[in-house]
Amino acid sequence: MSVENAQKFLEKMGSDAAFAAKVKQAKSLEESKKIINGAGFSFTEEELAKAQQGELQDEELDAVAGGGYMCFNDIHDNCGKD
Repeated sequence: MSVENAQKFLEKMGSDAAFAAKVKQAKSLEESKKIINGAGFSFTEEELAKAQQGELQDEELDAVAGGGYMCFNDIHDNCGKD
């Protein structure tokens, strides 16, 4: 079980209309779990929730600019001084 597996499930739901329809037409939670597990996906509800939040992958985190500190000497007299 993993968030990655849940993300792959969500990708398949978005790219495979027949699979998505089959999952959505399930008459019960147990039936939908059987369909999902039968397709090779295994994850917890918590992992699915994290995947739906769109957690950033390492590559995506590397692309994000970090915070910074701007110093305006006329406003902060002690900028850069210890």
